[in-house]
Amino acid sequence: MFSSIRSQIIKSVQTQSTRSVVFVRGQRVQGLIRDPSEVYSTDGVSYGATEENLSHLKKYLQSINLSQKIELSDELLLQVLTHKSFAHGSKPYNANLSFLGEQLLQLASSKYVLSQSKNDTTAIGSLAHRLMWSDKLLAVFAESKGIDSVFFCRKALPGGKSDKLYKPKAIYSTITSSLIGAITAKYGKKIGEEFVEKEIIPAYKN
Repeated sequence: MFSSIRSQIIKSVQTQSTRSVVFVRGQRVQGLIRDPSEVYSTDGVSYGATEENLSHLKKYLQSINLSQKIELSDELLLQVLTHKSFAHGSKPYNANLSFLGEQLLQLASSKYVLSQSKNDTTAIGSLAHRLMWSDKLLAVFAESKGIDSVFFCRKALPGGKSDKLYKPKAIYSTITSSLIGAITAKYGKKIGEEFVEKEIIPAYKN
């Protein structure tokens, strides 16, 4: 009988617990959760495969003249434009594409140096040779082609501040290297090397 009464009492009592979550926008405050709209955006641009986000990269790819027309899916283009630091790595990021692109760039650059080098200053292993895949060159290339205008990453500025003009080369260089990787992954080594020979190396020479 006691068990029956206890059961009825328990059923008649409703306990409601609530949890309040406060999101912080703008300057970061230690211990408080950032607003999700800021976590999933960079420089005020919201993450997503929108035409506005991808148009600059699509326009560039349409402008290049290779033996194979380059067409990459919106999902792959967005991955090219997403660094591992963005949104705590919760979105598909460009690290593997960047690694593949760097390997192919080093190979193509070495082939170019071997075919052109006439002195030690531009030989394999020289400073001039290594500069061909440096963060500086790759970041400058992305900027010169306008393909870095939208890039999803976390910029390590004091207090979580935002600065559209601040573009760390070590991060922004991955736009170029991952684009090389994406082209190579879809179209193969031959087309990847052709892209490097016709687009990246001329930029280095200039």
